[in-house]
Amino acid sequence: MFLMLIVLLSLVYADSNPNCPSAYCSQCTGTLCNACIDNYVLVDGECKYAREAIEHCYKASNSICTKCFDGYYAKNNACIKADPNCDEYKNGICVECEDGYAPMLGVCTKCQVNGCEECENDFSKCTECLDGYTWDGKACIQPVANCDDYEHGACEECIDGYYLTKGKCEKIPVDNCRKYENGRCTKCFGPFKPVDGKCTSSVAPVIEHCLQYDDNEFECELCEEGYSPNDGDTACIKCSDSCKTCDERPSKCESCHEGYWLDDETCRQCAVTKGVCSTYTKKDQCYSCNHLCGWNGQQCVESHCEIGRRR
Repeated sequence: MFLMLIVLLSLVYADSNPNCPSAYCSQCTGTLCNACIDNYVLVDGECKYAREAIEHCYKASNSICTKCFDGYYAKNNACIKADPNCDEYKNGICVECEDGYAPMLGVCTKCQVNGCEECENDFSKCTECLDGYTWDGKACIQPVANCDDYEHGACEECIDGYYLTKGKCEKIPVDNCRKYENGRCTKCFGPFKPVDGKCTSSVAPVIEHCLQYDDNEFECELCEEGYSPNDGDTACIKCSDSCKTCDERPSKCESCHEGYWLDDETCRQCAVTKGVCSTYTKKDQCYSCNHLCGWNGQQCVESHCEIGRRR
């Protein structure tokens, strides 16, 4: 043990300037020490061990404490207690704070926006929300299922069919009810009307085959497939048999069933090569033959088909 101590002391003294009278001194002017070896600092003209001379100092270089123990940072040859919310220091100044804080004059200041992960220097403008929060244009909020509008991070209004209670959106317990207040339905969907707190269809007839009603409540804006709202949206009319979808009139086709092609809002049956031609571009013009048929240069002709042979 004693031998090891002798070796360590010899290594330390080896870094010292032999021309300087003071121990651990690396530079001197006459008998005056100007700088110390690593991990030593100059105190009253003498080199002292940094960890003893400067509280919380971990490492020194050129007679200056350059690194402190965890929880402290080096500044002006001293170790200063670190800001617990600071993640990174530069030249003794905090330049990066932990989530929810921003540096202001070297001090981490809490963002004023609740649920904010990163904010700008005015602390009132959030640039990124914490996990589990989302920005609604005004604040970081924890999304509430079926909420339509927020105010200061709290749900203020629910989507149609739900009502707000204790900060949550619950399904309205009244069938066909759109708005619900104080235990009563105040507005209903479609042709239904609120009567004694409930929704009834006795006021107006239900539009058959209607999937979605307009806010007018007496007009249908979306019908089942094969049906279309009429010109006044007061009924769902059946499209013609060849039409898959139509608009306002049964014969005003928008798309056709298989085996028909659309010609100026009319669905026309494909040419006589049906069953041989796979797809059509327009009247009597085949786009591709089926997999067993050949092509005669103009159309798919059944006599050109050869079993097992593809185009």
